[in-house]
Amino acid sequence: MKFVAKVTDILSWLYVIGGVLAAIGVIIAAGAEAFPFSLLAGIAIGLLVLLISVFIRAAAEMIRLALYFAELLEDIRSNTP
Repeated sequence: MKFVAKVTDILSWLYVIGGVLAAIGVIIAAGAEAFPFSLLAGIAIGLLVLLISVFIRAAAEMIRLALYFAELLEDIRSNTP
């Protein structure tokens, strides 16, 4: 169980890193010579990275929820005669 908790913490950090990468992508795209196209491409890449990082965060929360229910069922089983 501790291993899974550590993995979910790592996934949470990936969420933050994804957001930072998205912001950097938009900033780099805004400073390019082909401004309109590069800005749209940067925004698209940034949104894609954010969506992926949100998916990772949601997966981590689902894992935490599954672990909670597994521990709850384990407690119920251990307390029944």
